[in-house]
Amino acid sequence: RDIKPVSATAAAIMENLAGLTLEKLQDIQADCFAEDVIVPPEALSWTEAMAREFFESGGLSMPAKAAVHALGAPSATNGRAGRHTYEVVHTRVIVRSEPTTSGAILGYYAQGERVEATERHGGWVRLAGGRTVSDGASAGWMLVDGSSLGLGELLRLVADAAPTTSKAIESADAFVAPVAYAVVHALVHIRELPSTKTQALGSLKAGAVVLMQRKQGDWLQLLPVEATGGQAARYGWMLCDGSSVGLKQLLKLHEEPLAAGTEYEVTRSGGCAMYEEAGGLGAPLPSSLCEGTKVEVVAESGEWVKLRAPACWVELDAFLAG
Repeated sequence: RDIKPVSATAAAIMENLAGLTLEKLQDIQADCFAEDVIVPPEALSWTEAMAREFFESGGLSMPAKAAVHALGAPSATNGRAGRHTYEVVHTRVIVRSEPTTSGAILGYYAQGERVEATERHGGWVRLAGGRTVSDGASAGWMLVDGSSLGLGELLRLVADAAPTTSKAIESADAFVAPVAYAVVHALVHIRELPSTKTQALGSLKAGAVVLMQRKQGDWLQLLPVEATGGQAARYGWMLCDGSSVGLKQLLKLHEEPLAAGTEYEVTRSGGCAMYEEAGGLGAPLPSSLCEGTKVEVVAESGEWVKLRAPACWVELDAFLAG
């Protein structure tokens, strides 16, 4: 995926000053298995260490000391364009007239407050407006990460279009029973919510097989026991089809083949429904299986069994009940 600099002049100056070429940046992105991370234009001004820090965080951690070069007055076209919301996580964060600690103090925001930024320039964000000392100064700059000053994280990006946890779950379709999926890409991130803009909670390498409990668009939610601890154990999501971020298939349905001629008997009282796909999200087939029916099965996927004829899926529990 091409990373387009904001202008040929800016790119040339950035390459001369920082020595990080476009090709090198793409190599680092590939090394960190971060092809699904959107790269900001200012990345061309970073050092290799800064780029690796950014990619290894899944795009959530911006370098604390990203260089600010003499490219003229900062504008929305020489930083990350668009409006982004940040939450103040330090006790108090100062608003300055310029993206430097030597800039004049215009005011501050307290912990818990949120600010809207129109661009990001290095380790600073430019505010759309806010509380300042002078009435004439309606915008200023705030430092995102104060590690270089011994302060730690100051502002935290609030995902622009990411759904809240409750909304993500409410709008997702729950599988009737968990389904097994295999990771087919080199490395796939586990996200807090079904959006590449939310926090990366961990990752899984190609070949890993996991159980999924919900589906929302191209995203699948991990069954809690399959996740990597912390928030991931509750809200871990993985992108299944990566075409929306310039990638191919990331996950695919995992079928564990059974020996030829294997038969299962329905033991569930009242019988069971048959579905066209594992997970049971669509309407069940018109016909169903009665208790005591024996069927030939060819594969299992999580808590689902695939029948030979008719070619459909049935909950594994239907053969274990009783």
